[in-house]
Amino acid sequence: MSKEKLSLEAKAKFIEQGINVKPYNAIYKDIANFKNKIYYSPSKTNYLLYSLMNNKKAIELWPTLNKAIKRKVEINDSKKAHVKDAIAMCKFIYYIKNNVGKVKMDELSVTKYLEKLRKQQGAYDLSFSTICGYKAHGAIIHYSANKDSNVSIENDGFLLVDSGGQYYYGTTDITRTLALNNITDKMKYHFTLALKAHIDLAMATFDKKTFDSTLDLIARKPLWDEGLDYNHGTGHGVGHILNVHEGPQSIRHNKVNPTFMKKGMVTSNEPGLYFEGQYGIRHENEMLCISINKDTLGFEPITYVPFDIDAINVEMLTEQERNWLNNYHKLVYNIVSKYLTINEKEYLRRITKEI
Repeated sequence: MSKEKLSLEAKAKFIEQGINVKPYNAIYKDIANFKNKIYYSPSKTNYLLYSLMNNKKAIELWPTLNKAIKRKVEINDSKKAHVKDAIAMCKFIYYIKNNVGKVKMDELSVTKYLEKLRKQQGAYDLSFSTICGYKAHGAIIHYSANKDSNVSIENDGFLLVDSGGQYYYGTTDITRTLALNNITDKMKYHFTLALKAHIDLAMATFDKKTFDSTLDLIARKPLWDEGLDYNHGTGHGVGHILNVHEGPQSIRHNKVNPTFMKKGMVTSNEPGLYFEGQYGIRHENEMLCISINKDTLGFEPITYVPFDIDAINVEMLTEQERNWLNNYHKLVYNIVSKYLTINEKEYLRRITKEI
């Protein structure tokens, strides 16, 4: 690493901790003289580096897998981060749904407003650039509003917001699609199909020898049954106060090197549907992989924000899916309501009511 890339504060911290920063390529000279054990990841180590340490006490280690399996303190702190994030998101949803069409707003202004709410809850940064897509922009999977593309948000159609924050407790990543007004039966149909995909994956139970790629089939089935699909993965690993996209696990059926799901992994669940020039829908939570019993794993949602019941066709949900959603919304209300104003709390009560 080049010292020029470090801030004065970082350099001082390294010196204080006895850490000597060297040029990136100095490793090739230094490792030849290294006498202690060397831990390395075979898939991440180039041949020259491997050959230089080949006669040493080299021990294979898979650091990305170990990092992906969160410790108890990381799990507990991550849940704290998601409570903070849920407060910000619920306040955001209340603001949008109660002010759209009355207060001037656009993609950039509501993006800034959401960032402000997160910082009020202790976020020190965003975990990635917010995707805020109104109507047709919601169909652009990695859309990023700028001064040229920015559009006004009216009380009509879908608003898709994919966002997250970096807290000193953990990293969040959530997508909610908000129904503003004039939502047609076809739009509700697509919204509910994508929600079924999300819920079916969230309810999945599987044995300990299940690959991440296999789980993708569960999420896509409700859409495939209707001849529909989406052109992105269903889930990615999430780092702990690190990268919002972190492997090795990712729920993607065409993945080249699948990974066994492990207890303690945090993975997103984000199926969607996109119709160019019209609208996009995505439902995303973070999920913790947990033990159901001795031989079976499942998921626990650690994102605590309601899905928009104004766009759900309840008749399309199975009894099991409806029960999951009602239980999830009850969890959301019990966790978040105590941190809201009286009006926000009453609104949250309405949008988490049993359906």
